[in-house]
Parts: sequence; structure tokens; C-alpha cells
Amino acid sequence: MRDELMHFNSKEIILNDGSEFYYTVHPFEMKNILGAVIAVLDEYLFTKKGSSATYKLYRTKDGNWYENERQNQDINSETLLALKLAFHKQEQVI
Repeated sequence: MRDELMHFNSKEIILNDGSEFYYTVHPFEMKNILGAVIAVLDEYLFTKKGSSATYKLYRTKDGNWYENERQNQDINSETLLALKLAFHKQEQVI
């Protein structure tokens, strides 16, 4: 029950290997050293089903993906790539 409530406002994405992730999208303001906003990105927060670990990816309005390696230390790069590809594939269907 708690897992369902935690992901109430989330969307779900399934990778080719069958792994299921929930994700939410929020605006993220990238600031320079002086605190001025230089870009507004979409922040994707992914949570693997049955896990509490979260992974963040950032996306521009043009569709380019970015990641902060310090935030995603516990996940391998292949999973991050699979998330990006699955999301792109899902967009093509819609």
C-alpha cells in the first residue's frame, strides 16, 4: 500500500530487460556561480520498482539528456542509457 501511495503521481516505464521504474518530472533551474538562472531543464526522478534508490536525469527542451555523476553513483551507466532509450521509445509511440 505504501509503495502505491508513494508513486501515486508517478508514471511508469519498463526497460527492455523487464525492469520497472516510476518517474516524475519537475522543472529544474540551472544556476551559474553567481546564482543567476542560465537554463531551465526538466528533472526526471526515477525510482526502481520495489526499491527506494532514486536516480536523476536532466533533459533540455530539445531532448538532450544530462546527468550528475555524483547523484547516480549507485547505478551503472548501462541502466541510465536504457532509461533514456526507453523514454525516447515511449515518446515515439505517443
